[in-house]
Amino acid sequence: MNHDQAKNLRELVQHKKNESNEKKCMNPKKIIFTGVSEGVGNTTAIVNISHILSNLGYKVIILDCNSGFITTDTLFKIRPNYDTSLLLTEDYELKDIVTNVNKNIDVIYISKIIRDVERYTNNHNILNSKINELLNYADFILIDIDYSLLNERSYLIDDKSNIVITCNPNNKNLKEAYCAIKYLFSINNYKTLRIMFNRVKDFSILTEIFNRLESATDQFLGKRIEKIGYMSSDLQILNHLKGQNLTTLNDISSKTIEEVRKIVDNIVKL
Repeated sequence: MNHDQAKNLRELVQHKKNESNEKKCMNPKKIIFTGVSEGVGNTTAIVNISHILSNLGYKVIILDCNSGFITTDTLFKIRPNYDTSLLLTEDYELKDIVTNVNKNIDVIYISKIIRDVERYTNNHNILNSKINELLNYADFILIDIDYSLLNERSYLIDDKSNIVITCNPNNKNLKEAYCAIKYLFSINNYKTLRIMFNRVKDFSILTEIFNRLESATDQFLGKRIEKIGYMSSDLQILNHLKGQNLTTLNDISSKTIEEVRKIVDNIVKL
């Protein structure tokens, strides 16, 4: 192989590498999904949403901030990379500690990073800037965090953040969702917050719960909420969760897939 041939081959390999890493959209989005309480299905929803986005060709990075029983590593059947020893310096990049799921989905397990930043540096601005740098490598940054944690770490919210509140359509979650709505509007000048309902058994109850939330938000806060979509209660998903098995689009009903696709359509439009 002569010099020119070798040069052309290197250029071809680099072109293919750049092509495989190319993002699909020019307006990347950072979306914080926060479950109002443990067990509302926030992580399950994010996994299903990321599958659909991946199938559409979007690059997705999930930031898993949770340490509960059901986390993304359980659902994706991957071994998390918790090696955060190099992240206490300002020159680190979060993309260097990703755990790969497939060609379009990566996960970063950020709970230890958050604790280390708070314990050793307390420089929240650096962490936020590192998170926002990921928008250079992905179309969507999906942050999975329980509201109880987000309430303590409001510094994760900035002007690049969209927020989706995940809840179940019942009276207990109604109160928790309104508290979350009230707090989140108080710390950031959002025009609109989005609500996603999970484990829906009765659409009429969902409609009633959302109407009550919408009315209270308008009357007492002078703000607006939107329903970004819902997922029905799916026995197949619940069985997979009980067995800590990977949930893929092949494992859920066609009805649920269509519901997730509608959520994704709304997310893409944000």
